Amino acid sequence: MSMIMNHDITSLMGQRIMMRNSLAMKRSLEKLSTGLRTKIADVDNTAGLAISETMRSRIFGMEKALYNTQDGISLIQTASGALEQTNSMLMRMRELSVQAANDVLTQQDRSYIQVEINEIRDEITRLANTTQFNRKKILSGDNAVLWSSTDKQVKAVINGGIRSIDQFGQKYALDGNYKISVKAQAGQAQTQKSNILKIKHEDSISDKSLNTSAGVKNVEANSIPAGTYSLTLAEAQASEAIITGSQGVGGTYTTESIAATFNDVNIPVNKITISTNDGVEIWSTNSANIFGTDSADAATQAAYFNGGTDSNGQNWAGVLDEIKNSASQKGITITGDDITSLTLTSGGANPRGLKISYEGEGVINSPASEITSTSTNNISAENVFTVESSSGLKDNASILFEVKSVDSVNGLVTLSASANILSQDGTSYKSSIDNILLTDGGESVNLGSMFGNDSLTVGLNGISYVQEGAKFVVNVSAQDLGSDVIGVNISGTGNSQDPNGWTGSPFNGNTLNYILNGSNNNNKEIRFNNYFLNSRSGEVTEGTITLSTGLEFKSAASGGQLDTSNETSLASFKAAYTGRIADKNTQLRDIDKFWDSEGNYLLQQPQELTLTQGDGTQARVMIYGNDTVNDLVKKLNTAVAVGLGQAKYVDDAGKFVTFTEGAKTGAESVAGTLVIRSALTGSKGEISISGSEELLNALSLNTIRESKESTYNIDVIDAHDGAIIAQNVNITGNRLVGVVHKNVDVEFDSMMGLQAAWSESTGNYSITSTTGNSGTDIVLHLADNTMIFQTGAGEGEDVILSLGDMSSDALGLNGVNVMSRERAAKSLDLIDKAIDKVSMQQAKLGAAQNRLEHHLGNLTDETEALISANSRIRDTDYASELLEYTKMQILMQANSAMLAQSNQLQTNTILSILR
Repeated sequence: MSMIMNHDITSLMGQRIMMRNSLAMKRSLEKLSTGLRTKIADVDNTAGLAISETMRSRIFGMEKALYNTQDGISLIQTASGALEQTNSMLMRMRELSVQAANDVLTQQDRSYIQVEINEIRDEITRLANTTQFNRKKILSGDNAVLWSSTDKQVKAVINGGIRSIDQFGQKYALDGNYKISVKAQAGQAQTQKSNILKIKHEDSISDKSLNTSAGVKNVEANSIPAGTYSLTLAEAQASEAIITGSQGVGGTYTTESIAATFNDVNIPVNKITISTNDGVEIWSTNSANIFGTDSADAATQAAYFNGGTDSNGQNWAGVLDEIKNSASQKGITITGDDITSLTLTSGGANPRGLKISYEGEGVINSPASEITSTSTNNISAENVFTVESSSGLKDNASILFEVKSVDSVNGLVTLSASANILSQDGTSYKSSIDNILLTDGGESVNLGSMFGNDSLTVGLNGISYVQEGAKFVVNVSAQDLGSDVIGVNISGTGNSQDPNGWTGSPFNGNTLNYILNGSNNNNKEIRFNNYFLNSRSGEVTEGTITLSTGLEFKSAASGGQLDTSNETSLASFKAAYTGRIADKNTQLRDIDKFWDSEGNYLLQQPQELTLTQGDGTQARVMIYGNDTVNDLVKKLNTAVAVGLGQAKYVDDAGKFVTFTEGAKTGAESVAGTLVIRSALTGSKGEISISGSEELLNALSLNTIRESKESTYNIDVIDAHDGAIIAQNVNITGNRLVGVVHKNVDVEFDSMMGLQAAWSESTGNYSITSTTGNSGTDIVLHLADNTMIFQTGAGEGEDVILSLGDMSSDALGLNGVNVMSRERAAKSLDLIDKAIDKVSMQQAKLGAAQNRLEHHLGNLTDETEALISANSRIRDTDYASELLEYTKMQILMQANSAMLAQSNQLQTNTILSILR
């Protein structure tokens, strides 16, 4: 055996083996302590390490995708919960619409229902705009598409995202800029008309004009005949009593008119005679040929009668004058200066009937020989009674006389008298007297007891004309004029259309004169109480005109404003009759329909009317009890023009609501009606008015022109490269549905490309197109903002969630209006469409949630399998590795022992040798 000193090969070999076993034991210990079979730079399994790292990166990504998917499910559940509430609200809205479509409800009931519907609509919009997940609004449409437009009146309704997947599985978004050209063809706007507004009260007045500078504060009237009245300041002048009305006074007398028409003047008339019915001749031709004997034409012979000369040289000038003069001597009036129209009318207190006759072949209304026409007239009180006032009369009076009895045998008539008296200081009082006994042709009777002095007398002349029950009115002004007096004249013209019989002047053609003190009538209510007698019906009305004065109402002599040197208008007004059509200045309280059957005025308390446009826009109007028709018109017109925003579409914003006075055409052809117009075509421009049932019944609106939708021709092109997206798309209404993209609707102004101009001939706004063939161009910008869930560990492993706008506007709920039975019924269709849209979105969300839940299970399975595979590569097999570690420990111990024994043997051998 060899022995080596410098290199102990045996020891080195033992050390090497021990080092290798130590390294193996270290690796085993590392695997046992980490649980990993493979780690970085592991020389045992470098390929496995690479595979494991790839697997680990995917495992980590999939684990995060699991969280993403769960978050997506949570977002969907949040959106689903909000849509569930939206659907619940839509169901309630539909229930309310069904209720409102029942005609057992009043308009007020429907207004309450509309209030709840409006609140539901607002809550649906609020829910859409505020429902969030991690501060992202998920139902407003913003997480699908971002948009803008060149026209502020244009908006995009987002129903979902614009991201798509092509046939090759490539995902892309159709965002960009789209040029939309709109060519409009005008539809028709709605027009409504009210009930005919008529006067209820006799004391209704309108068109008041007040001279405030003269100290006039107001003028009112009560129970006076219909007509136009004026009160004028004038110089005070005493005037005789005037009889201003009569009825049943005197019997009747007959007047007869003879109309002689000479048609065929070529035929000679032998003799024409005008005589009374009892045979007294008034005039005759006394000539065989009054028209001449030649064969001249009719025009020439007519000239003969009117002063021409015939062929024989006889001049007939003055023939007609001779007839008139002869007739007038018999109490007959002849009118007519033409041979073709000669009329003779009898006259006088005791008329005698007239007749006209001829001999031979006649031409006067041939073949008749007598022409008579009878008319009956009343003898007026002025011809029977005399009423006179003296200079001692201090007061003004309107006196009603009534015939109590008539004694024709003894020539006696008994009267009674009632007087409304106005003192010069403006004080009013009443007085009366009975049993005024008059003798026909006798002395007048003094009525001093009525006035407190002997200043007024009444007499009788013509008892044969007096009938029991006859009435007549006398007006008299003060005769005793002081040093400071003014005159107030009252005149009036009756309304000829008054069906109650008031015709002509209420004062029988006269002007009433009232004498007042010039300094004691300021700051007072001066009541001019008058009796008015309807001569046709015998009805007597006691009416009052009240003049309210201020401190300035004084004569110039008293330092006031009243100068009587010139006539000055104090006040004027129009008085209506019951049933007359109202005018614009009539107060609503004077219109019959504004009173209920129990006599209650509908506007005792202010009432609110709500105007609702078809697009959901609302405006409110407050009506007060003292409003006039014109006030109502102005308020309603402002509500449509400003409140509903229609003023911007028209050339004249004062014609949305008008009141018809006088004869007009078209929509304004019925006098006394309110006409309410819209300038917006189609259903979105329809106007409905809500308020109390009674007030709406008073207006009683009905539609006289139905609305019609405008139609549009649409072209859509790419704004950048000009590529045609769609061409010649014809739509009805102002919403372009799914043309730019299936999930994007474009809604533009319903009056785009249209203009409304007032037409006097039709009484409506005339709506015409302004675009022609060129169209109106708008540009819509769309940017994809679709919500995407990263549900996998790699690129493209995602899920698209398309959530549209769920606001009331996007759902089409702004047009839900239940203010009438018809509109409530139409609203059901709008709500059903909204329910379908929400339900479709819920279905999409439900499907997306199911998809994600399935994907979540798949992710779990895939992750588990991948972790298992990775485990086989990376994880330590403790059983085998522990065995390996134990083996290495034993080997290490053996190595240490062997190395020690080797070292000891070597050392002992060498040392023994050296010793």
